[in-house]
Amino acid sequence: MRKTFILCLSLMYFSAFCQSYQFKEGDKYIVKVDALDYAFAMPDTIPSGWITFRMMNKGMDTHMAYIGRKPDSLATQEFIAMVYNPKKHYEGIGYGGPGLHSSGVASETTLYLESGEYFMGCGAITEKGIKHSKLGMVRYFHVSAEKVKSREPKADGNINITKFTLSHDLPLKGGKNTFKIIHDGPDANIHLIKFDEVSYRNAAESYLTNLTDPTPTKMLGGSEQAEKGKVVYVTLNLDPGDYSWMAYFGFPWGKDVPFTIENSGKLEANNETYTVQTAIDLTMTANGFSISEELKPGVHLIKIRPSDLKSHSPVLFRFKEGVTSDVFKDYISNFHSALVNKNKVKIEEIRQSNPWLGKEIRMNNHYSSNLKITFPPGKYALYCMHAFTTHEAHFHKEEPVFFEVK
Repeated sequence: MRKTFILCLSLMYFSAFCQSYQFKEGDKYIVKVDALDYAFAMPDTIPSGWITFRMMNKGMDTHMAYIGRKPDSLATQEFIAMVYNPKKHYEGIGYGGPGLHSSGVASETTLYLESGEYFMGCGAITEKGIKHSKLGMVRYFHVSAEKVKSREPKADGNINITKFTLSHDLPLKGGKNTFKIIHDGPDANIHLIKFDEVSYRNAAESYLTNLTDPTPTKMLGGSEQAEKGKVVYVTLNLDPGDYSWMAYFGFPWGKDVPFTIENSGKLEANNETYTVQTAIDLTMTANGFSISEELKPGVHLIKIRPSDLKSHSPVLFRFKEGVTSDVFKDYISNFHSALVNKNKVKIEEIRQSNPWLGKEIRMNNHYSSNLKITFPPGKYALYCMHAFTTHEAHFHKEEPVFFEVK
C-alpha cells in the first residue's frame, strides 16, 4: 500500500512538472527551460513544430542552450552516449537554441523542430577553464511525432548571419521585439548585449573571445549555431539604453551591430551594413603571401587555390587598437619560441598580452578555396602558421602581409 501511495505521488509530481514546463499560450507552444549551475531543467519529451523555449538563467554563471539533433547515421543509444560523454564535445546537427544569458536573464527563442532525438548543451566556461557541458550541463530530449498547432512568429526585424558576415534590418522601436535570425551559413551565432556603467564594451569583447566567467557583461539571449538555412526567432523586451548584437569569436569580423533605445522608445541604429562584395585573390608562394588589390571596408570573397592549402596555413588577424606590425611580429616570435621550448609558464604569460581582437581566422579550417569575410576599418596581418610549433615554422622564411582597411 505504501509503495502504491509513493508511486501515485511520484506520477502526480511528474504530471504537474510536465504541465507546468510545457503548455499552449495563445499562438505559441511554450517549453520552459531553467538553466542552473550546471544542468538544464526541462521536459524529457516535447511535441514537434514551432516550439518556443522560454529560458531563465537561474544559475550564477553565464549560460547558453545549444540545440543539436541526432543524425540519421547514429542509433539512439549511440547518440545518447556521445551527448553525455564528458571527454568529448559533440554537436550533432545544429538547430540554434537560446544564446548567452547572464544570471537572472530570461528570453524566448522559437525554432521549428521535426520529430527525432535532440540534446541541449552549454559551451560556456568556468573561471577554472572547464566547459559547462563537461560538468554535466547537457540534456537529452525526445521530440515526438505529435505536431502542435503553433504559428511561426511574426518578426519585427531581421538579422542574416554567416560565420564572418552579418546584415540586418532592425525594428524602429524599443519594448517587446521579435528578431528573425536567418542562418545563411553554418557555425554562426549572435547574441544581444546591453551596455551600462557595469556592462561595458571591453568586458564584452574579452568575454566573447573565450566565453569564460566571471564577466560583468549583460547577455540577454540570442541564437546559438545552426546549420545553413535554419531560422531562429528571439523575443526580447528592450528598455532604454545602449545595446549591440555581437558574436563570440566573430565580433571583430563585422558581427557587431550597436544601437540605442531612446527614452522615447525610438531605436537608433548604425545602419551601415557591409554588403559590397569584392573578389580578392590570395596567392601563396615560398616567399610569402600577396593580395590582388587594396581592400576597402566591406564583405570580400577571398579566393585561394586549393593546392596552396596543402603546404600553407594562412591565418588572418585583426589588430587591437594601437598595435603596430613590429609589436605583432615580436609577439608571434616570442610565442613561437615558448611553444618550441615547451615553456608552459611563458606561454600563459605571453597569451595575456594577445595583440589581436577576438578569434583569428584559420583559413584552411573553413571552406577551402572561397571564404567570405567582413573587413571593418582597421589594421590586419596575414601569417603562414604552417608547422608553427616546430623549428620548421614557415613564418621564419615567408614574409607576412600587413595591411590597413580604411
